[in-house]
Amino acid sequence: MCVLHLIDNGVTVGNEAGKIYIKYQSETKDVPIETIDGINVYGKPQLTTQCVEECMRRGIPISFFSSTGGYIGGFSGTNYVNVKRQRIQATFNLSDTSFELAKKIIGAKISNQISILRRFNRNYTSSEVILAEEETDKCGIQSNINNMLRYKKHIDSCETIPQLMGYEGISAREYFDGLGMLVNFEYSFDHRSKCPAKDPFNSMLSFGYSLLYKELYGIIVSKGLSPYLGFIHEDHEGHPALVSDMIEEWRAVIIDSMVMSLVNGKEMSLVDDFEGIQSEYPYYLTNTGRKKVLDKYNKKMDTTTSYIAGASKMSYRRALEYQVSSMIHAIEENDASRYNPIVIR
Repeated sequence: MCVLHLIDNGVTVGNEAGKIYIKYQSETKDVPIETIDGINVYGKPQLTTQCVEECMRRGIPISFFSSTGGYIGGFSGTNYVNVKRQRIQATFNLSDTSFELAKKIIGAKISNQISILRRFNRNYTSSEVILAEEETDKCGIQSNINNMLRYKKHIDSCETIPQLMGYEGISAREYFDGLGMLVNFEYSFDHRSKCPAKDPFNSMLSFGYSLLYKELYGIIVSKGLSPYLGFIHEDHEGHPALVSDMIEEWRAVIIDSMVMSLVNGKEMSLVDDFEGIQSEYPYYLTNTGRKKVLDKYNKKMDTTTSYIAGASKMSYRRALEYQVSSMIHAIEENDASRYNPIVIR
């Protein structure tokens, strides 16, 4: 099974005789439609109406991203709508159990961020990051970690979501400040900037988060939950709050570690893989850069992890599905113990 990533403008996609065909310039390729899990469209490739209809009938999601990699929306059909489950979900989101679960997820997020800082601080050498080791110490990565540990201790005593998210926010600032000390200085990363990304590192983070967000969105929908009924993030028109809730424990584990590997492994080219170099404009991935990140993302998602509590080894992609299924148990049984966020070491 596979996900089609359509990147180049000028690509046309249709379906015929049980196959998806992809036309680009003078070349045509086809893929059996039953082997496709989803279609991701970046920029302005064209899909025929017949192709969209067939995908909807088969429950194959089609997702649209902007030319800069931001997730816009998509089609998923109505095959998986489970009204009974969503009624229970809506009630659960107002319960004390949902707040208990929120604290578990945010606590896991902070723990995972600390683990990423420790991991890459251990792996740090002056040949990988052009900073002196004593300068890194002087900039206070251990201080960042200590502050995050202190904030994390307050999670269990939080009494409201705003209070909980306050600790999440100040921990995130400490985390990205520390992470910036471990990134090659050429990438000019010192804090998280979202829309727009103000440096190449942030552009990769944003694109990676969009990929993970879309994948988690699709799994949540396929399991019959509403992606819009969350219990941590505030309701906003058109905002899939449950996706925002459930992605929290995964951001550092999957995307941040992946981007650090790309950068410090010198797999990216500042000249060829980004737009915005030596200008005042935001930074975007080029098609070449986007393909590199996509390839790295898919490899990461296919690697196995043993960090899911009570489960055998599985791929990160399968782990996302496992966690959504666990969330369903927690919701339908009104029992926070049925959901254990991923916590890495």
